[in-house]
Amino acid sequence: MVAVAVSVVVLLTLFSTLCWAEPIVVRVGITQDPPILWMDEQGEVKGFFADILTYIAQQQDWQLEYVSGSWCELIPLLKEGDIDLLPSVYPEIKAQHRIALSHSPVLLDWGQVYSLHPEQIHTILDLDGKRVAVESSCIFYDGIGGIKDLADRFNVNIDFIPFEMTSQGLQALRRGEVDAIVLGRFYNNMPTLGDDIVKTPILLNPVTSYFGSSKNTESLLLPVLDHYVDEMKSDRSSIYYRSWHHWFNQSTKSGLPSWLVEVAVVVVAIVLSLIGFSLFARYQVEKKTREISEKNDQLRSLSMELTLAEEKERRRLSELLHDNLGQNLALAKIRLCSMAAAHGGDSCQQALGEIKVFLTDAIHSTRSLTAEMSPPVLYDLSFVAAVKWLAGRILFANGIEHEVVSSGKKVALPENTKVLLFKTVRELLVNSVKHSQASYVRIDLDYSDTTLCIIIHDDGVGMADVSVDRSAVSERGFGLMSINERITYLGGEFKIVSQPNHGTIVTLQIPLDGQS
Repeated sequence: MVAVAVSVVVLLTLFSTLCWAEPIVVRVGITQDPPILWMDEQGEVKGFFADILTYIAQQQDWQLEYVSGSWCELIPLLKEGDIDLLPSVYPEIKAQHRIALSHSPVLLDWGQVYSLHPEQIHTILDLDGKRVAVESSCIFYDGIGGIKDLADRFNVNIDFIPFEMTSQGLQALRRGEVDAIVLGRFYNNMPTLGDDIVKTPILLNPVTSYFGSSKNTESLLLPVLDHYVDEMKSDRSSIYYRSWHHWFNQSTKSGLPSWLVEVAVVVVAIVLSLIGFSLFARYQVEKKTREISEKNDQLRSLSMELTLAEEKERRRLSELLHDNLGQNLALAKIRLCSMAAAHGGDSCQQALGEIKVFLTDAIHSTRSLTAEMSPPVLYDLSFVAAVKWLAGRILFANGIEHEVVSSGKKVALPENTKVLLFKTVRELLVNSVKHSQASYVRIDLDYSDTTLCIIIHDDGVGMADVSVDRSAVSERGFGLMSINERITYLGGEFKIVSQPNHGTIVTLQIPLDGQS
């Protein structure tokens, strides 16, 4: 550390000696980013970075020349060496362009959403369908963690209205042309904001600001800036903290009106009373919430028990049809065939033939009804075999190519789990036939020691709305909601990934441990 400090001092001394005869011209790029750095209508450069640069320029005998422009205009100038410095540069910009950054951070900044009606905007979800003014090429707009990235991640539809000058965005907000505006967190200290435009709780993309330089001037300018920034930050009376207080803490300059103190005392008393009431109300709400949650769990359990009871009754009726009616029909057909063989008359043969046709149709109908009510394959074979039979019966019968792939060590599922999963897969395959217009469906069953993962992937038209809550009850009926209830009852997870014209992927994950 001592060697580094000595090197910096020697470099500063050498730099000052070389520049003694004539000031060094340092060309600085400037964007309109008040109160961090901007140029007013009279051409005067103001802001936090301006104060720091002015101080360093006085110490080093630099002559600062400011070049105004947008980020898109200044970055190429910096890369080509047409300007020497660019204040308030973020690491993300360095990653995108071949420029150098100072080692010492200057300040921490983040974006914030402002609005005339902050009571209506609390989270990013409240901006759905609203118009938001954003600065073109601003990191708080299209950077990682910016409002555009945040809206995409939460699937929020925002109409972004770009502006070049902050004043344009503020005018649009006051005229009602937009519902909110994205600015830096420090803009709250600018008098142009006024009392009518207020911060909302939505914060965006915290970033650390540095000085940026071209590769050509990196070794000359950045070490000097790092030295002075470190020195100023270690001295509480330096221009760094005086400028910070001037630009970022203006609200502390004016004293409080005398009447405000009296109002504050009353407000504090009211707040304390409200806090007591709020704590009591919160306790009551949490208690009622727990009760509702317990009731929901009971209803879900009751619903699944009714489903399983219904399946048991269907199985009993299916066995009754198979063991009694089906066998009696089969015996009747055998006896009829014996009678036909014993009597050779043409009229008798014709009548017996017609009766055989009726009996054959009745037998087929009975078998079909038995399979529909409670497929024997579900209880007699493994779950994988049952899914293959189901896929052939539903998909192949409707001309859809399909494939059932099983991997991992197959585990014998409890009967209740097997029944609920079978009904779920059947409902998903029927949806593929009715809605997806798919030509190919693949079913993957992946067994692990603790989990069964079922993935159904089709190449159909997909869908835009893949929600599985009660709001999803539409032309598909209660399908998605009932599936979600079954999987939740089994302690699993239900997930749908789908886009229009890109097919649908349905994933069911069921824990195997603890099933009964």
